[in-house]
Amino acid sequence: MQQFNTNIGFKNSENSAIFRFYICLHISITILLMIKTIRFCLPLLFVLILFAGCKKPDFEPCDNEPNYIPLNAVLLPYVFADSSQWIYNRSMDSLIDTVTLRSAARTVYAWSSRGGTANMTGGCSSYYEEERFSLFYFSSINGGYWQNTRSDEIWLTGNPPGLAFWDGQVGQNRNGVVIEAIHSSLTVGANSFSNVTQVHTNVGVVGEPGIYRLYYCPGIGIVRKEIMWGDSVHNTYDLVEWHVQPYH
Repeated sequence: MQQFNTNIGFKNSENSAIFRFYICLHISITILLMIKTIRFCLPLLFVLILFAGCKKPDFEPCDNEPNYIPLNAVLLPYVFADSSQWIYNRSMDSLIDTVTLRSAARTVYAWSSRGGTANMTGGCSSYYEEERFSLFYFSSINGGYWQNTRSDEIWLTGNPPGLAFWDGQVGQNRNGVVIEAIHSSLTVGANSFSNVTQVHTNVGVVGEPGIYRLYYCPGIGIVRKEIMWGDSVHNTYDLVEWHVQPYH
């Protein structure tokens, strides 16, 4: 008769029970450690949440609404609509330069400025929205160039700081641009213009090399351009004809 070894079965059963015991012990210790950790972290987590709820943002607005800065009204007579055109005669060779405004776009430029004491972190931010215009011109002699405005300036793209124009007094200087004179009347060729502002810039602008003296007439634009070489006038562009519409 075949006999079974009952000792082997007994040992296997005993080893299995010991293994299960150690597994349960390990799980119990792990749970106890987790509970202890949670009990330690919960108060700290609560304090952090409370602090975060009380802290105001670093850049809390100082104002409920953005500060809007419109284009200075004095510049509006110098902002024109698409397809406006100016025809100049160049003195050195009598060439005709036809300048056409191909694109006039109104934009709003937004920025913020830190300041004030509106919150716990020591300051707030004032927000601004500024009305600007970007104007693209094309000259039959000198090619394309941009003219831009901000609240109180008009400037042509070129060598920085470019050409600025603003509502100022004779003798004022900004970014190297000087208001030299304001003419109650100025004759340019066969035409006479009123209230003409004469400005001089110490840097070149887009187009013919040199230093520029420009003459602005409200509602018409630039009526004369003088290109300076040193203290002498090298070349002159005189307005002979214009077809302009104000920007709406």
